[in-house]
Amino acid sequence: MIVKKVASKGSGSFRGLANYILDAHKLHKDKVENINFTHCGFENIEDNIDLIENTQKLSASDADKTMHLIISFQEDEKPTQEQLADIEEEMLRSIGLEDHQRLSVTHTNTNNYHFHIAINRVKDGQRADPFRDIPKLQKKAAELEEKHFLKKDNHIPKWKLAEEQSHKSNNTRTEKEVIYEPIRKQYTGRENRVLRLLQSITQRFRRKPAAEPISSMRKLSGIDVVHNRGRSKVLLSSNERDHLQRGGRGNNKLRGSGASNSGTTGRGVVSEDIKAHTGITNISEWIKENVLDDLKQILTEQNSSWKDLHTLLAKYNLELKERGNGFVFQDKTRKLYVKASSISRDLSRAKLIQKYGKFEGSGDLKIRPVLSFGKERTDFWDKYQEEMQTAKQTKQERRAELKEAYINQKEKIKKKYRNKRASLKAEKKINRFVKRAAYQKLYANQKTELKEAYENYQLSGAVVAKENKYITYKEYLIRESLRGNSKALSTLRTQQPPKPKKDDNTVGGKINHQLYTTKKPLITKRGFVVYRLDADNDQSKIIDKGNHMKIANASDAALLKALEMARTKYGREVDINGSEEFKTKVISLVATNKIDMKFKDTHMQQALNAATQSKETTQAKEQKTKKSNLEM
Repeated sequence: MIVKKVASKGSGSFRGLANYILDAHKLHKDKVENINFTHCGFENIEDNIDLIENTQKLSASDADKTMHLIISFQEDEKPTQEQLADIEEEMLRSIGLEDHQRLSVTHTNTNNYHFHIAINRVKDGQRADPFRDIPKLQKKAAELEEKHFLKKDNHIPKWKLAEEQSHKSNNTRTEKEVIYEPIRKQYTGRENRVLRLLQSITQRFRRKPAAEPISSMRKLSGIDVVHNRGRSKVLLSSNERDHLQRGGRGNNKLRGSGASNSGTTGRGVVSEDIKAHTGITNISEWIKENVLDDLKQILTEQNSSWKDLHTLLAKYNLELKERGNGFVFQDKTRKLYVKASSISRDLSRAKLIQKYGKFEGSGDLKIRPVLSFGKERTDFWDKYQEEMQTAKQTKQERRAELKEAYINQKEKIKKKYRNKRASLKAEKKINRFVKRAAYQKLYANQKTELKEAYENYQLSGAVVAKENKYITYKEYLIRESLRGNSKALSTLRTQQPPKPKKDDNTVGGKINHQLYTTKKPLITKRGFVVYRLDADNDQSKIIDKGNHMKIANASDAALLKALEMARTKYGREVDINGSEEFKTKVISLVATNKIDMKFKDTHMQQALNAATQSKETTQAKEQKTKKSNLEM
């Protein structure tokens, strides 16, 4: 279970947030499941929202008066309504807002079942601002996971984990540090400062002037372009960006994407969050995932050399170069760099020279790369940009037409009632009290017609906005994928497919982007395809992650459909992962339904052969018995 506090957008209007979580404009199909107001006295949604907004007006505070929480569960979990009510109450009790008015709405339009809570911070004219609310919510989430037997998530913030790791590494002292501790203590006070000054001066004179400083590269504000000063620009696609920043005091440094503005890891680390939400991976993350293990293996070999290191890097379309006072990894085909020591401390200049001696370049090493950073460029981005530009222009034109029509209609209504008032004023025989009542009636009718015209104008504008809605690039790829375009699904899956967890029940094989559009799937922003195959059990679903299909809470009928899909998708040989009960059920279904399938697990294959043979023997006996009965 994950709990997240979402910052308000714009004015922080409660009605705006309510319209979003209630999907008032019907932008998504079957998004809202359950709606619940707490501490509100009306049954109608509009009346409850009006009540909350009027309550918020009692506070003179200019700060945001609405809190927005999202509580999400793992992909194979769906708590009961009683559990959800208890989780909501306990969460708000932990931050002292359990008596405040709120709206909670459950959503089913994503792979992870979740619900939103819109809370009115104002009570009795006072605005509540809970102290340290996020740590309290995280602590309560861990307790509720235990209480309701939910799968556990990590509720410790990343910056705290980084601090703990840093503190642990600082407390770990090497043998050399212990040996030289008495000598280090001798250089205290002024002597120590002089020693450090001499060391810094020596390091400055040791720098190689011929090496190109990293300040020759800079990142433009557009984040899509990296260029060398005085050289031509290089356009990067979305997954080829790397965070190149200047750091240090007067020195030109190249920091990795995991470094904060202060030069330390922890609170400034955002690359993992960006990767999780957008799928964009920078080159440093890619090297850590794909190359680092092989690099460590090379470094552990006693007879390895600079040539071996360059050969390995060439297989990944990389090369090691001197830059400033250290080494950087450079992509051979693009101007992309990352500091070697930011990948691993074992790759620092000092340690590599200590192992291999004086640096030697790669020379004319010609090796065809087997894997390189980035993906093949497609025309989806250009088509997306063109479509969004057309939609924007169309929306502007149609809204201008609607506005002009509304202004004309408003003026027509006003003119009509001006004429009526003029005619009424010209009547000399009508009593002044009757005239006053008639004037009031005319003003009321005019107000009603103007309000009706304005509502029609607003409704027409909403229809135009919906027909020409702006969507993100990921939403565009999801839409194209749902139309059966497997290349769009491949483009959406920018990250490597995850490996199945030990407790996940999965059927897997080679990476395949085939999609079964006839089964009306749901596609997440990470490219996971979710199928709900059993109408009688809405918790049963199959999640296609590219290289494997996860079976969550599946009935026998849904599991059989999943096995048939896997046979078509991955071929005859598949890899089964999961509990022993799941594996036994798979073997039984394959044997009973005579699915042409082979398991990579030898023990499962032997069990399948035995089950198939047993079925054939049983069927043969039944046929023999039936034949003998007919002869009698």
